[in-house]
Amino acid sequence: VKRSPLTALVVNRLESLSSTEQIVVRYASVLCVSWEFHLQVLCAIVPARVGASQDEYEVKSDSHTAMVNSALTEAIRRGLVVCLSSRPPTYCFSNDLIRQTIYELMPSRYLKVEVCCTPLCYERIANIWC
Repeated sequence: VKRSPLTALVVNRLESLSSTEQIVVRYASVLCVSWEFHLQVLCAIVPARVGASQDEYEVKSDSHTAMVNSALTEAIRRGLVVCLSSRPPTYCFSNDLIRQTIYELMPSRYLKVEVCCTPLCYERIANIWC
């Protein structure tokens, strides 16, 4: 598939990230339909470990939050993501082309609601916003 130069640039930057960092950024692209996303919400949907089963989506810890935060820091360094606010930690993609390209590269199995958000995940997200 022939890609436009801008798409190729986004893919090149994405591929420069570690596999874990790529997964975090890809999940952020799913969340970022309304322009910005929050660290706590992203932590709620990113698997506890790469390749985790659905049951393992429920296991979160401070080290998990640190891993997601670290991935976002690297995405910022690579020019993919921008930090909008540190309290609460709020981010957005540098521009919509970057978000859209990353979203389109997301394997369809990750876009299924039952994979992305389990009932506990929805509860956790609701607790963040309420």
